[in-house]
Amino acid sequence: MAPAAALGAAALAIAAAAAAGGGCGGGGGEPGGTVSVMVALPGANPAEVEQALVRPLEQALAGVPGRHGVRAVARDGHAVLELRVLRGVDAATAVDRARAAVDAVRAQLPADADVPHLVAAPGDWVLARLSDEAWSRSTTTAAGLGRAARQVERELLRLPVQRVEACGARDPRLAVDLVPVRLAAHGLTVADVARALTAAPDLPSGRVTEDDLVVRTHGRRGGYDEVADTVIGAGGVRVRDVAVVSERAQARCVVAGQPGEVVVRLGLRPGAARAELERAVTRRGLTVVAGAAVVVGRHGSATEVVVVEGVAPEVVEATLVGEDVDALAAAGRVAVAALAGDAAVVRAWCVGCATTELQRLELDRARMAQLGVDAAQVAQAMAVAVGGELVATLDDGERELGVVLSVEEGTTRWRELAVRTAGGALQPLDGLVRVGTGAELAERLHLDGQRAVAVRLVGARGVAASALRARVARALPGATVRTLDARAASPAPW
Repeated sequence: MAPAAALGAAALAIAAAAAAGGGCGGGGGEPGGTVSVMVALPGANPAEVEQALVRPLEQALAGVPGRHGVRAVARDGHAVLELRVLRGVDAATAVDRARAAVDAVRAQLPADADVPHLVAAPGDWVLARLSDEAWSRSTTTAAGLGRAARQVERELLRLPVQRVEACGARDPRLAVDLVPVRLAAHGLTVADVARALTAAPDLPSGRVTEDDLVVRTHGRRGGYDEVADTVIGAGGVRVRDVAVVSERAQARCVVAGQPGEVVVRLGLRPGAARAELERAVTRRGLTVVAGAAVVVGRHGSATEVVVVEGVAPEVVEATLVGEDVDALAAAGRVAVAALAGDAAVVRAWCVGCATTELQRLELDRARMAQLGVDAAQVAQAMAVAVGGELVATLDDGERELGVVLSVEEGTTRWRELAVRTAGGALQPLDGLVRVGTGAELAERLHLDGQRAVAVRLVGARGVAASALRARVARALPGATVRTLDARAASPAPW
């Protein structure tokens, strides 16, 4: 089971379409459409994802007929690859060719990797905002706005679109915060609770999918009682006996600098008429916004966008390739710092440069073998304690409510957790795990099989692309610079 953040990042990556304007740098000819390939590998860090997923998949996609180029990014627990095809190759053909290439190397992927997901990029993107009147019909609370936004998403998905995302709305979550002392008192482990919630024997009409458990609650808006009253094992202990269950909200996407703003991005199906979609959107109470929502990175576990209204801004990208990922990342960070104070630049960011603080686990494997403790148990307990794990989704037809399992003050109290030995006894983690700290790259970018970093700039109003290109070329010597289309660049998966 992947951590919640990894699942959230994976869901966004699946939705992401490819950057437009210039090609990936592979085959000759004019670039056309793009196919995105996403595959998850729960628990793997970016370096492991790079070797286990990106390397074999990008080699397979490099042989696709009509290929223009391949990009890939490896992150915690998943990889996203983009196959750009030549102009004239239709979307269905591109997806079929990409799927055949991926299927040919499936046997080379790790056994615990998820089934790769392929999707053609939207043909175009429309940006819209819900009218004040429409918002006032719901509520001004964050939960109410989230529910209204999800209802809008459902309605808009009936139109000829591939993707709808309400950016700025927060999704409800049921947080199940385990209390270590209560677990110990009842002789239970993190794995026992996770297994109960995943199996959910007393939740109505559950069905298991590859990613999580979907539970349909037959019209009931709630979900708190169903989760809190879930029985753990045969002893009659319920989730509410060992955890604090509460409802929270978490954003999938945020609008930079505008915390109260909610905008809706719609990705058109290839061949769909933009004007017709805009009219349909307007009839449903939304106002079409002239401009673009440009993805500029992450804000916690959420995608962050900058909304630029009016004439779409100029967006340029500089890419630098090499083998030393640390040197590339350092160069990218220096370039972004040099551009940060430039009045001609609204935003500068780097793909492949960010680092993340992490906790390194050192397992006493000899002791674990002696006790018959499975390393997977230890890994799950630590993942729940440090980051939380999405274990189920309640769906009542109006909203989806993710159930996230975590530990109260988990980053400091993980030592109080226990795992079960082969003999059934409880063994504290403190005797099996030592934790150190460190840092690693949060993502690794590849361009046509080469390691790379990419620095992107969004220009201020009226600033020409040529001026931005000159600035980024000075900031990142030796880079290849290209201009992107702002609307098409906005859904890129980085």
